[in-house]
Amino acid sequence: MLFDSGIDYYSIDNPLIYFLSEISNLTFCFLFVFIFFAIKKINSVEVFFWAILFLLVFFINLFINQSQFPDIGGYLRCLRDIRDNFYFDEIGCQLIQSGGGDNLTLYSFKRGLPAILYSLIPMPSISTFASIGLINKLYLFFLYIFLKQYIPLNRNLLILGISFLLPSILLYSSLGLRDNLIFCTQVLLLITLLKRHLFFSTILLIILAAIKIQNGLVFAFLYFGIFIFQADKNLKNLFIYFILAIFGMFLIGDVLLATINYFKLAFLSEDNAIANFDSYVPYNSILELIVIAPISFLEGMIRPLPQGLSTLIFLFESIFQALLILFLLRGKFKELILDPQFLMVLITFIIGIVLNTLVIENDFTYIRYKYTFISMFIIYLLIHQSLSVKNYQKHEHKK
Repeated sequence: MLFDSGIDYYSIDNPLIYFLSEISNLTFCFLFVFIFFAIKKINSVEVFFWAILFLLVFFINLFINQSQFPDIGGYLRCLRDIRDNFYFDEIGCQLIQSGGGDNLTLYSFKRGLPAILYSLIPMPSISTFASIGLINKLYLFFLYIFLKQYIPLNRNLLILGISFLLPSILLYSSLGLRDNLIFCTQVLLLITLLKRHLFFSTILLIILAAIKIQNGLVFAFLYFGIFIFQADKNLKNLFIYFILAIFGMFLIGDVLLATINYFKLAFLSEDNAIANFDSYVPYNSILELIVIAPISFLEGMIRPLPQGLSTLIFLFESIFQALLILFLLRGKFKELILDPQFLMVLITFIIGIVLNTLVIENDFTYIRYKYTFISMFIIYLLIHQSLSVKNYQKHEHKK
């Protein structure tokens, strides 16, 4: 390994080690691309496309200000910890408890589990933040290979490629952060849920909840709806499940409100935006959350509002994503609105957007959390035809 264990990480200030590290890592990534080309899983155009994406990881990490992401160093330290010692010395890499009291007591493995998943890729060097960025991009590449079997249309495959070039997914799949793992896990979890694979769905839900507890709770709605209430099979089951879910929200309203307000305060504190405590307004009732949910969803879809060049770029991305969703829904909306599977996924997507809108004030933090849901929903629309209950049952019958 190309690093001194006494040094946290190497930057461009140590150009020789930095470039040797990234050249060896890029060569490793290119090797995977050419292996999949050799076994005819991708064509020459896709080889070029992914070679560019891997090169962009190098340039993004070279020029971006890493201090904008205060948690970026933790994942690299945990990865090096498990590679060096086969266990975690640092407390931040171990199981973390949050909440408690009036809130739900929640546990997460938000740095340790990503480090374990990163360690499954034998990257030659883990001496820079870009090292994890390249591992993240490799996981995205593997996801692309996996998704191809569900996307027979070249047009939809092109849309998938374009979606990987959008600013949020391009950025956060190139950095040494856990967001790309969350995104990939969510897409795989969605597919295993819709294919009704209980074992793999349970494992993936546990992984997602351990990395990002809020997202795990959102997907628990889909998990229980499919496996317990069969809500993806017909509209009657979906209606019963939806009514019971609303009733459940009122039943545990105090705990739910305390938990949402806890996360809102936690994000304000994390973003150093709580200097003026009087500006914090807690949510007071479940009915209030239900009433403001539609507005919160629309606000969440369009955020961030323009406050500078960087936010303007992401605003254009939000508009493009909304238009892309409308494009993929055109001509099929009347059919889909009566499809319980589609409605289940749509509700899960809406819950994810609304929840993040309710608790996150900082636009750049919000972008990190939003893209995992909106990109997942776009992918669902691309593969919906292959995963619809009717088509899947026909496929299983043929087997």
